[in-house]
Amino acid sequence: MQGTAEECFPMSKMLLCWVQPQYALVAREAKGGFAVQPGDRLLDPRGKPHSRYSIFAEYQQQLLLRSTRSVQGRRPEPTSGGLVCRFRFA
Repeated sequence: MQGTAEECFPMSKMLLCWVQPQYALVAREAKGGFAVQPGDRLLDPRGKPHSRYSIFAEYQQQLLLRSTRSVQGRRPEPTSGGLVCRFRFA
């Protein structure tokens, strides 16, 4: 083998880390402010256990995965505090 390690072992990995993820949750029925904890159970509109995510931590993981897919391949925008990628979920 000849060349640099990158030339001999080509690979590309992207590592995105959400250091302090924050969520803006909307509950139209809420009478005021509220907090959701990772261990809180998730229910469907009928009040039954949610079919896919039993607790909020499972849904949080899915939100992070979705946001990672949304950001991959995008160029970061310069800001005064560093770099940021803007995205919206459909």
